[in-house]
Amino acid sequence: MPKKIVIYQKFTELNQLTQQLAKKLHLPIQKNLTAEQVLILYYDKNGLCLQQLGKNAPKKSIRVDFATKKITLRIKAKHKEDIAKAVGISGKTKLHVLDATAGLGHDAFILAALGCSVTMLENSPVIATLLEDGLVRAANNPNLRKIISRMQLIKINNIQYMQQLISSQKPDVVYLDLMFPRRKKSALVKKEMQILKELLSNAKPIDEKKLLDAAIKCAKKRVVVKRPRLAKPLANQQPNFSIKGKICRFDIYISSIIG
Repeated sequence: MPKKIVIYQKFTELNQLTQQLAKKLHLPIQKNLTAEQVLILYYDKNGLCLQQLGKNAPKKSIRVDFATKKITLRIKAKHKEDIAKAVGISGKTKLHVLDATAGLGHDAFILAALGCSVTMLENSPVIATLLEDGLVRAANNPNLRKIISRMQLIKINNIQYMQQLISSQKPDVVYLDLMFPRRKKSALVKKEMQILKELLSNAKPIDEKKLLDAAIKCAKKRVVVKRPRLAKPLANQQPNFSIKGKICRFDIYISSIIG
């Protein structure tokens, strides 16, 4: 039976990178793809890509790229972002934010652009490798280098990490964005969400209550949970207040009140 994800050697000139990737992730390399292949990881001249194959799969691959036009526009309007209000950024306050569900790192990057020191946690080896590749490329971009210097990636289970922190290591804010919140409609609009859902389809379900409890005990000031605009609160636990946008909302849990 074929493996769900393999390393695809798409370009022979990138063979060394391909070999290193296969060794790092303990995945096989294939030079020729078959109809049975589901997901492939490969390098091209612009970095590491993840692509889903099949009839209904997105046509394009995904990669972590912090220099896209969309992210550039977000940086320019960063102080108007709802995430800035949700996290509690004001004046010259320098916050340490723990992004416990880093994913592809887009929100973490905006928080770093706002001046926050951001620690990112990612448990999936494949997603972490995609994010790591994007961080390395961005660190070589003179326009992004300063922002990237405020971002740190740790490959670890988020609950385990938060529970082991001592008081002096705890962040001001814990940020949670569950990529696939429970919802009645299963349609995924974004291609990257469809591909990542396929990648993580066999992963152990997240214990939402345990995750939120660990976050509340870990954060010095607040926990911020990003949710679809009409979704129920995480673990059905009502926040202290919310900030609603057109597509999503941020639920805020104040640590000093919840204790």
